Amino acid sequence: MKHKLLYGKAKCHQLAKEDIHAVCGVLKDFLRNLSEPLLTFSLHSQFLDAAGKS
Repeated sequence: MKHKLLYGKAKCHQLAKEDIHAVCGVLKDFLRNLSEPLLTFSLHSQFLDAAGKS
């Protein structure tokens, strides 16, 4: 399942039959293994400013 999701081989009807926890687990694993976070290091201070946090 994980391999199919990561390489775009999974079909929508296959995902509907999968356990939601398995699909979410693959998504979390993918996000954890990114080389740079979605909220990038270079823009971190700008994200904090936009959120009103210092």
